[in-house]
Amino acid sequence: DRLLTACAEADRAFLWGYAADDTHSLTNIGLSWLAMRLPRLDELAIKAALRAGAFYTSNGPAITDIAVEGTTIRLRTPNSVEVRWLKSGQFGAGPAEPGPGTGENHCLKVERGVTESHYTLDAADGTTDPRAGRFVRALVLAGEGKLAHTMPFRVLPGGALANPYPATGEWVRGMTHNHADVPPSADPAVFAPYFRAYREKGLPA
Repeated sequence: DRLLTACAEADRAFLWGYAADDTHSLTNIGLSWLAMRLPRLDELAIKAALRAGAFYTSNGPAITDIAVEGTTIRLRTPNSVEVRWLKSGQFGAGPAEPGPGTGENHCLKVERGVTESHYTLDAADGTTDPRAGRFVRALVLAGEGKLAHTMPFRVLPGGALANPYPATGEWVRGMTHNHADVPPSADPAVFAPYFRAYREKGLPA
């Protein structure tokens, strides 16, 4: 939140938050990942999504749709979850404290046991003001420390929303970085077991 807020205050591009494993074995993988919305599965589409922020990060919950309609952000999930909507200055996954106040565990809105959730910019929350609300993002909680983060939706002058997510495309799981205790090698066979293990976990990208 501090980093995103600093980016918004400086009127500069957001630095996106990524997720990846710190891989030391073939079994200790698939602990966290990002899911990108891609028009096609190739290197150029992946890089474009990573630059644009067209992804969410997770260590458990999945999101099946993220969309912006005017001043409303909507998301859908395949399973029943808790969804918290946050603005600049709000963060944390402890006991939720809904309202416009800022600080740890504060959120604009919380919905529990849902598969669909939405938030509409509201002057009472300060989210229609680019200098006060700055951005809105969603936190999806599935219990036992399992959560997913959307990237932020910047509040624009006039109360509009910037939307990094394309309207259509396939959600593909992957990660931006990992390393393994494998010596450098030009032989693809050295890394093949890791590629297979990740694919078996549903992370093809």
